[in-house]
Amino acid sequence: MKTTLIVAFVLLTVVAMLFPALALRRPGAGRRSRQQDNVDAFRSRKAELEADLAAGRLTDTDFEQLEADAAAELLQDAQAEEGTARPGGRWMSLVAIAVVPVVAAGLYLAGGGLPPTTHAEQMQGLVAQLEQRVQAAPEDQEARRMLARVYMGSERYQQAAQLYRQINEQTGGRDVATLVAEGEALGMARGQDWLGRPATLFDAALALEPNNIRALWYGSLAAAQGGETNKALLRLQRLDRQPLEEPLQSAVRRAVVAMGGVPADAEAATAQAGEQGTVIQVEIALSDALAAQLPDEFALFVFAKQIDGPPMPLAAQRLGTTTFPRAVTLSRDNAMVDGLTLDTADVWEVSARISQAGEARASAGDLQGSIRVERDDLGTVQRLIIDERVGPTSG
Repeated sequence: MKTTLIVAFVLLTVVAMLFPALALRRPGAGRRSRQQDNVDAFRSRKAELEADLAAGRLTDTDFEQLEADAAAELLQDAQAEEGTARPGGRWMSLVAIAVVPVVAAGLYLAGGGLPPTTHAEQMQGLVAQLEQRVQAAPEDQEARRMLARVYMGSERYQQAAQLYRQINEQTGGRDVATLVAEGEALGMARGQDWLGRPATLFDAALALEPNNIRALWYGSLAAAQGGETNKALLRLQRLDRQPLEEPLQSAVRRAVVAMGGVPADAEAATAQAGEQGTVIQVEIALSDALAAQLPDEFALFVFAKQIDGPPMPLAAQRLGTTTFPRAVTLSRDNAMVDGLTLDTADVWEVSARISQAGEARASAGDLQGSIRVERDDLGTVQRLIIDERVGPTSG
């Protein structure tokens, strides 16, 4: 059990690196333009807006919104330029991701335009304005939330956690997103230690919204770190049923399997077992030693035979060139002879073989592996490693 927990926690840590990376993706990040051209374009746009305002073609509200949009575009372009030109651009890139939506919304950063200063000075000025706004209006939760996002982007986790905690105190702990945000910030401030208050916050968030993706993720991480394997597994399985993007979806499913659970796609197959009869689910992987020997094109044969039974496979599948690991389900639909199915046995040898020639009969150079599966194992995905190379037959 201890080894399983360690392996699962390592997998969860890998997913932890994927989770924020997916959340930080933004379209158009590769655009480049000269900073001075950006500033000149902003000034020109601002002059046009001022002319339209003076002519009565824009209301004050429309003017402020369009001016804020132009400022946001300037900051985004400047961030892309500086990120490619300076080796220390990571901090500013993360801050820009958090600040640009604030500017675009035009909620708290009043007009007046941006002075022709450096990008770093612009960012510092925007952060300072947010900090002043929070100090001047302690009841303004949205300004406090925006500043917390900026702090998270600049890795000032403890300050972000304090702001989120203040919001949670104001709302009575009823806002799911803020509960999770405080737990995330506090855990990061502690070096990814999710126990204690972070775990309590994730529990509270899940009590309000059981299928919240971020709460399920961080809640499973906290449970695994605290040694609560079953709790972590249940949360991961629920997370697996949510609409996730790759590679996060696959990483979560691997963590589920590592903890002895059944991933969502396998659960669907199990639900049909009553109609399909006996169902064997395997995940086929290639050993590291044979990875370099995988041919460009091949056929993958998967067989299930009764141990101490007839040589004829009870179920078989032939698949074309594929990637590994590969999930395969064997059922009575894969029987080779009518009346001779997986239902007629209780113990099987499941084999997988990679054939470059595409023939069912084993030949020298094929890659293969096998495992023993018993009826008590059904309902969980069995891992089959292809780790053997077929040698030449003696003449």
